[in-house]
Amino acid sequence: MKMKKEDRIRVYGGLEELRLKQVSTGLSNQEERQLNAMLDEAAEKDIPDIREFQWNSPVDIIAFRNASFIEEPVKRSLLDRLLQREMPEFFSLDVPNEEDFTGDQWPLPFALEVRKFIEGAGLDVEWEKVLPVSIHMDMWEGFGRDELNWFKQLPEPYWCHMKMTEVDDLEEKAAAHSEEMLEAIRWLKEHWKEGYQIYLDITEIFYF
Repeated sequence: MKMKKEDRIRVYGGLEELRLKQVSTGLSNQEERQLNAMLDEAAEKDIPDIREFQWNSPVDIIAFRNASFIEEPVKRSLLDRLLQREMPEFFSLDVPNEEDFTGDQWPLPFALEVRKFIEGAGLDVEWEKVLPVSIHMDMWEGFGRDELNWFKQLPEPYWCHMKMTEVDDLEEKAAAHSEEMLEAIRWLKEHWKEGYQIYLDITEIFYF
């Protein structure tokens, strides 16, 4: 039985909200049950392998520096001007040099493991601010005022680097966890030290 339109909106909207929170701050037991119930419903009525697909999808790590925001021109017809209609605003991110934009990818399970590791290391309260998480925001295709404000609120790299250095023996703890965790922590610290603003994007796990 196929999903009705209103059920698709409810289920996939709920999945996006819960996955975003799961990567960012983690879920309560009740929210974990809600997530599993929605995945069960989607698997039964729409996408049978949705669990496996999402679990194997990457989380993008976006890092940029020396960027500026550019307001994109919006075409206005003569009637628009005569009636003084409000037009939507669109912006894009301009990164002047190729080396000022970089990134990486983590499998979804590893992104969740990084959050759990950081919690155990003692940075759980501020991790959401240190490494924000987004969905469906393409800095190259243009975005609206709300997205612009989100980008402008990304934390300063020096503050993120400072927070990482405040955790006692962070790299030693990461090395004891796994080689992959040590590489991830070193990558973040190095790029924050070099002035990159960094965030995670979970859009790809919803490319069905």
